[in-house]
Amino acid sequence: MRGGIAAWRADSLKFRQFLPIRPSRMDDFMKRYAAPCLALLLIGALSAGCSTYRDSEQAHGMLGAPVDVARVGLGYDYVDEVTTAIVVPNASGGTMLIPGARRENPAPYVEEAYELKLKARELAAQMLETQNNQALVGLVAIPASFASLDDFTESTQLGRYLSEAMIYEFNQRGFPVREYRLSGSIALREGTGELALTRKLPPLPAKQSWATLLVGTYQRDSAAIFVHARMIRATDGLVLRTAHLVLPLNGLVKRMTTNPPPPPPPPKPPFTAGSLRTK
Repeated sequence: MRGGIAAWRADSLKFRQFLPIRPSRMDDFMKRYAAPCLALLLIGALSAGCSTYRDSEQAHGMLGAPVDVARVGLGYDYVDEVTTAIVVPNASGGTMLIPGARRENPAPYVEEAYELKLKARELAAQMLETQNNQALVGLVAIPASFASLDDFTESTQLGRYLSEAMIYEFNQRGFPVREYRLSGSIALREGTGELALTRKLPPLPAKQSWATLLVGTYQRDSAAIFVHARMIRATDGLVLRTAHLVLPLNGLVKRMTTNPPPPPPPPKPPFTAGSLRTK
């Protein structure tokens, strides 16, 4: 028994010799290196908190705002609470929360605008990120205003906005887009600015081998709007890509799909008294 205890003590002494930090010096080690290690942990936690904070910018810091998680195939989620706090380790092996500044939520109509922007992004993703784009190589998108499904000659602010949003979304994905509303000059107007776009152009021929028309329609219901988009080969009308989504008929969308009433006719000239001669 004594031999076993002696052997155990010898093994313990050998083990202590190979320890990187001897127990007797642990206090000195903690005093010397605890502060730098804690600082490194705080910096790492702060970096992670900043990354999370930047990602939360996709939700624009709003309660109930839609978060774009379409890139992982999950569709949309909604924010329950937004905070700028960071999580750091504590002395007991757990974590503690260091709160940051409180972020004020914007007005509801701003949330509706951000939601519409994310919906436009989803529309473009359905056309460009769901299939192999090898068939689209060499084509150039020509976007047109989205028209009412009930009347192809009518559009609204929503139809014009979706067309402009597609220019941005396609360009961000590396798909070439052609701007065809160039006036050919820059008009300098005092009090207005420098203008290079115009709609006062003759009808444009679109049947080009490189052209794909980006068109869309929308149909309004009492509670929602159904939006359809498609990429059409200009030479033969072949539909290359399609997309579809549903917009809630909130205050913003309702205003953007309601055309303002036509301006009243100019007033008639006032009656002036005079004399009438007869033969």
